[in-house]
Amino acid sequence: MRKINVTHVISDTNIGGAGRCLLNFLECFDREALDVRVVVPRGALLVPEVEALGVEAVQVDGIGDRSLNVAAVSALARIFRKTAPDIVHTHAALSARFAARLAGAKIVHTRHSAFDQPAHMKAFPRKQLHGLINSWFSDAIISVSPAATANLVETGTDPRRITLVYNGVPSPNKLGEADRFRLRAEAGFAPGDFVAAIIARLSPEKGHDCLLDAAKILAETNIKLAVAGTGEREEHLRQRLKRENIGNVTMLGFVKDVHRLENILDAQVNCSIGAEATSLSLLEGMSLGIPAVVSASGGNPYVVEHGLSGLVVPPGDPHALALALRRLQQDNELYVSLSQGASDAYNNRFTAQRMCDETTNIYRKLVKA
Repeated sequence: MRKINVTHVISDTNIGGAGRCLLNFLECFDREALDVRVVVPRGALLVPEVEALGVEAVQVDGIGDRSLNVAAVSALARIFRKTAPDIVHTHAALSARFAARLAGAKIVHTRHSAFDQPAHMKAFPRKQLHGLINSWFSDAIISVSPAATANLVETGTDPRRITLVYNGVPSPNKLGEADRFRLRAEAGFAPGDFVAAIIARLSPEKGHDCLLDAAKILAETNIKLAVAGTGEREEHLRQRLKRENIGNVTMLGFVKDVHRLENILDAQVNCSIGAEATSLSLLEGMSLGIPAVVSASGGNPYVVEHGLSGLVVPPGDPHALALALRRLQQDNELYVSLSQGASDAYNNRFTAQRMCDETTNIYRKLVKA
C-alpha cells in the first residue's frame, strides 16, 4: 500500500499553539503510512524545528501571518501541482485551501481556536458566507475542542464536516524528587511553598490580572504563583506587582525549557476569559499528574473535569480562584485524587500518539473516498 502524501500549510511566522500542535504531530506520525512535508512562511521560526524532525520545510513568500493573500494562491497551487499531495492540511491558511482546490487535492482544515463570536458572524450574510467557504474549501474539518466545534457551527459550518480531535502532547520526562527539590530552590521557592504557575502568552484574553487579584487574597499563605511567558501585557503586569506590592508572584518571562518548570509545580492555573481551545501546557502538566485550576472558559471545562482532574472556577473571579488553590494546598486527599485523575485523563484522551492516529484515520477515509 502506497504512502499517503500529505502537505501541511501553516501561516504563523512565530511558534504558537498551532505550530506546537503541528510539531507534536511531526514527532509521532507513522512514517510508513504518510509522506509529509510542511509549507511555511519564508523565515518562519518553525523551519529549523520542522527540519530537525527530518521533515521537509518548503518556504513561501506572502503567507506570513495572513490567512488569505490572493497573490500567494497561485504560488501555492504551483507547489501542490509539483508535489501532488493527496491531502493538504491547513492551519489558519485560507490561501492554501483555495490553492489545494485548484490543484485537485483533498483539504483538511484544523480549527485551533475558540472564542466568543461577534453577533454579525452568526447572522446573515456573514454566517452563510462562512458556511459556504468551509463547504467548498474543506473536505474535512478538525476541531480541537467542543468549544471550537460550537464556534464553527454557530458561524454556519455544516457539523457533518467536523471531527473532534483533541490536541495531544508528548509527556515530558518526570524528574526525581532530588532534581525537583534542586530546581525549586534555584527558582527561589522554599521547601514548604505550594507553587502554582500560569504558562501562557501575556495578552488580555489570558486573564493574568485575575491571577494577580487572587495573589493579593493569598498574600498571607505560602502559596507562591509564577507567570511564565511574554507578550503585550508584560509591562502592565510588572508595574502592577510593583505598585501594589504583590510579593507572592514571580514573573519568569520567556521560559525556554517549559518542562523543567512544569516539573517543579504543585498546580497549574489557566485564567482565560473567552478565548481558549485546548491549552497544551495544561495537557503537559496533566501528564505529570499536576492538577489545574481553570476558568470555565472556552475549551477548559472539556480538558479539566471539575472534581476529577482539577477544579473549574467562574471566569474573572479571583476569590473563586484563590479558594480553589487553597483547597488544593490544604486537602491532601483531594490533591492526590485530582493528581491521579489528571494523569488518567492525559493517558486516555490527550497523548500525542492518539492525536496522530485519529488524524491519520481522517486522511485514510478521505483518500479511500
